[in-house]
Amino acid sequence: MRAWWRSMLGGRVAGSQIHDVHGLRAEYARLDDDALHEAGRRATSLPEVVAITAVVATTGFNFRVLLPVLASKTLHSSATIFGVLFASFGAGALLGALAAAAMSRASWRAVVLGAAGFSSAMLLLAPVHNWVLAAALLLVVGFCFSTWTANSQSILQLTAPDRLRGRVLSLYLFVFAGFSPIGGLLAGWLADVGGTELAFAVAGLSGLVASGLAAARLREIRQARMRGPVVAVAEEEPEL
Repeated sequence: MRAWWRSMLGGRVAGSQIHDVHGLRAEYARLDDDALHEAGRRATSLPEVVAITAVVATTGFNFRVLLPVLASKTLHSSATIFGVLFASFGAGALLGALAAAAMSRASWRAVVLGAAGFSSAMLLLAPVHNWVLAAALLLVVGFCFSTWTANSQSILQLTAPDRLRGRVLSLYLFVFAGFSPIGGLLAGWLADVGGTELAFAVAGLSGLVASGLAAARLREIRQARMRGPVVAVAEEEPEL
């Protein structure tokens, strides 16, 4: 009889523990959903960063797909020149990363100027048929690319609460990487229709338009802050 009561009590305790585990799992799932929604609101409260990221990831980030076509079809060069072009971009990206690391803090000006410089260099690259000039422009592309990405990610992380920092950055990377395959198809189609000249021109113009709109929006926010208190897009004042 005593063994029977022990088994009954053990079953009740185990059942209550299982119920508690299911309840905790449901609570954790609800908290995760709430945190994800809040992270989405936090990321979309910085539309300038999201908009530039979406446009550049779609039209400009896949310029590396175009480099083999640029070297072989446009410049009519060898594999050695293709290696030089890729190395030029890598050297510029390294210099841009070092420059971003040397900055005292993340800057909206660096975000906009980095995206605008990246897009301008690709627009200038469109009509180029000399590999030396192309390598020089790709050096600028790499420098501006690192400057833009480092500062935009830093602003997102520094303005997000600690509990949401990882989620906000994951949404940013989702936009960055998620639009890239679409951009690859677009870049390939444009290169097939009008060569690398058309593909680089579209990428450069799209990025410049997005950068200009973001700069205008940030300037409006700064002027509004000078007139009176408004909700800012970041904790630091936009300086353009």
